[in-house]
Amino acid sequence: MAAGSNPAATDSLAFVPTITTAGPFPLAPATISISAAMAPITTGVVATLFPQYIEGCETATVNFASVSGVLNTILLVPYATTEAGYNTALTIANTTKDPGTANMATYPGAIPQTGKIKIYFYPKSGATITPWDSTAHASNFGLDAAGKLPAGGTFVALLNDILPVDVTQFGGYIFIVTDFTNAHGEFFVSNFDFFTHGALMLVVNDIDRVAAGRTQEQGLNQ
Repeated sequence: MAAGSNPAATDSLAFVPTITTAGPFPLAPATISISAAMAPITTGVVATLFPQYIEGCETATVNFASVSGVLNTILLVPYATTEAGYNTALTIANTTKDPGTANMATYPGAIPQTGKIKIYFYPKSGATITPWDSTAHASNFGLDAAGKLPAGGTFVALLNDILPVDVTQFGGYIFIVTDFTNAHGEFFVSNFDFFTHGALMLVVNDIDRVAAGRTQEQGLNQ
């Protein structure tokens, strides 16, 4: 920047950011900031030339951009059971390998991700049941060798196969948290004879408002 003699002049600077495609993706929620520090262009300050800087000039940091969003998917099974001869099948699809990833110009789609699955059980009795963590069950139920579900993969399990061994019967609701976005699921309650009922798991994401003294709202978005 060249010095001038007009103390009322406003100088503008243009910053060109460098963007890299390096992962891992998706990016974690964060704030991207820039800072600017001023320094004299000569060793001395000339009273008639502007801008004028002094040593130790204040440095300002401003919010340049924000990366927001969720890095997982929360799925709700409103009712599941292993009681009275019934069982519940759970299926979860990791759809981050959708067709959009190959057609970025027309449909960006999702970024392929591999992640674990954690399942939380809430029985109608109110008892506490240890959650099921996929990383302890590698190479089973459609999981890879690290116990994670690959992009394009499908997790399939019966409820009585993932409950702790000390839980003989279960009836209640289930929350499932995946460490990847774009998860979708379906559950089937059946006695494997004359009754089978299936329904989509509810996608509990896009929670965008928190009221004082209240818990977060659930956005049931499919």
